[in-house]
Amino acid sequence: MHSSAKIVAEFAQKKGLINLILTHFSPRHQDCAGQQAIADEVHQYYQGNFYLADDFDQFTLDATRQLSKVNPK
Repeated sequence: MHSSAKIVAEFAQKKGLINLILTHFSPRHQDCAGQQAIADEVHQYYQGNFYLADDFDQFTLDATRQLSKVNPK
């Protein structure tokens, strides 16, 4: 069973998470419009920093718990 963006966003907000990375999207959400719909849904239910990750994306978490996407070289 897959989770919806709403379910994950509500859970992260309830638990007080300050960072969230969502990945493994349904094929119907692979295009720009689908990704935007997911981002819009997350914004409705989650106030923290979040990323919609692609396969092989890498992230860093610094000492202040700030999450950043690593840009490939």
